[in-house]
Amino acid sequence: MDAIPELGAPDLATDLSASASVLRLVGKHLTSDVCERRDSSVSSWSVGQQLVHVCLVAGSIGAALERLVRRGGEPAESLPATRALLSMGTFPRGAAEAPEPMTRARTPGVSELRDVWAKARKRWEGLAGRHEAIREAEGTIQHFELGPLSGAEWVR
Repeated sequence: MDAIPELGAPDLATDLSASASVLRLVGKHLTSDVCERRDSSVSSWSVGQQLVHVCLVAGSIGAALERLVRRGGEPAESLPATRALLSMGTFPRGAAEAPEPMTRARTPGVSELRDVWAKARKRWEGLAGRHEAIREAEGTIQHFELGPLSGAEWVR
């Protein structure tokens, strides 16, 4: 695995680009047979539920970044434990329960998933080239479990 750049490093543009690339890759695999797959040794969610989660979260983060750049956020610092977790470069799987708006109880249909994916992709592509504005945005936006996050931390 490639090393992940330090938060706030000049590679925020790379982080933004990588996120947009993941969303483009997801779009190539949106078929009903892929969405229905499930491997209980990996997750209780189907592939479609995992993909819709990724797309819903990406869309939500994109919206948060747009708000942060436009209006700023709450004055707060991220928690030391959060900074340590984000600097690891990986996120522990299954360590937290996703909030309800970021999940689907059933496997989504391909058309629903494509719609959620298209919205998320559009948001991230709209952020392309805005890494300096994101880095310079003042304040933080609250994460449901990790606490206040800066723009760079949300991209991470």
